[in-house]
Amino acid sequence: MSIRSKVILTVVTMVLATTSLSGVMIYNKMANIESDHYHSTAVSSLDHVEHVIDQYFDSYTKSLEIVSDTMIMNNFHSDDSQALELETLFTSYLETYPDVGYIYFGSADKNFIMQPQEELPDV
Repeated sequence: MSIRSKVILTVVTMVLATTSLSGVMIYNKMANIESDHYHSTAVSSLDHVEHVIDQYFDSYTKSLEIVSDTMIMNNFHSDDSQALELETLFTSYLETYPDVGYIYFGSADKNFIMQPQEELPDV
């Protein structure tokens, strides 16, 4: 083999090796960048979903705090008129928040009011 062929083969081998090495390095760098991008996008999306869910439940929490702080709830004495007022309040709440299935109140003297009214099993 002539010197010229050896030089050309060496140069071609070096170019191919350099190009291949550069390609592998660039591929690894881009894979890391994309992985970081996907991770940060996923974390951002999950944070947004968490915020939306928190807002959804906060609205119910705040509304229940308002209902629980009414005079009817604070001064409940188990008489029929107050029970009727409480049922009316609960019905109004269920109409305002249709996603709520049930709302109920239990007193220390074992009275229980639930809307919508439903028979509960004996335990």
